[in-house]
Amino acid sequence: MATQLQIRRGTTSQMNAFTGAEGELAVNTTTDTVHVHDGSTAGGHALAKADGSNIAAYAGSFTTLAASGAATLNTLASSGATLTGGTINGVTVGATTPSTGAFTTIAASGAITGNVTGNLTGSVLTAAQTNITSVGTLSALTVSGALTVDTNTLVVDATNNRVGINNSSPVEMLTVGSTSDTNVRVQFLSSTTGGNTIQFGDGTGAGA
Repeated sequence: MATQLQIRRGTTSQMNAFTGAEGELAVNTTTDTVHVHDGSTAGGHALAKADGSNIAAYAGSFTTLAASGAATLNTLASSGATLTGGTINGVTVGATTPSTGAFTTIAASGAITGNVTGNLTGSVLTAAQTNITSVGTLSALTVSGALTVDTNTLVVDATNNRVGINNSSPVEMLTVGSTSDTNVRVQFLSSTTGGNTIQFGDGTGAGA
């Protein structure tokens, strides 16, 4: 008949109050994990399970995260971190043709590099980003170069100081409409007690 071997065991509460000898093993019957004792630390040192289910509560850092399946991060809180590639929660970062998806939170005081497509909420973008299909509220927008909204709806050419409305290539400071438009109308609206004015001047003073 086989011999049965049992080692010291107890609940989490009992384990936390127990200091085992150096090299002694004890079984936590609450978490079904093994604790290795060093002769001085109460509770010893719990070992991780093969499925990693008992390490979620512990903080740490990864230098490399390689996943053959899906890797999902609910929150990305980074100070000085750089994302250079891979897919996080459906978002491809640093790819030539990014995929779509959504981050729950991005909080970064450092740089986020690469092309990101998806919804970025509560984010701080400290580097130039392209291919962003949806962004939340922008309190300020500084444009260096060209800004195009919905293809031809609004084009701001900051280099040549030109604005195009329904015109992707404005040739004057303000160009409204294109050659494909049958009719072009400019409308000025005011209150019933107000008025509309177009002013032409050759100076900056009130009487110019």
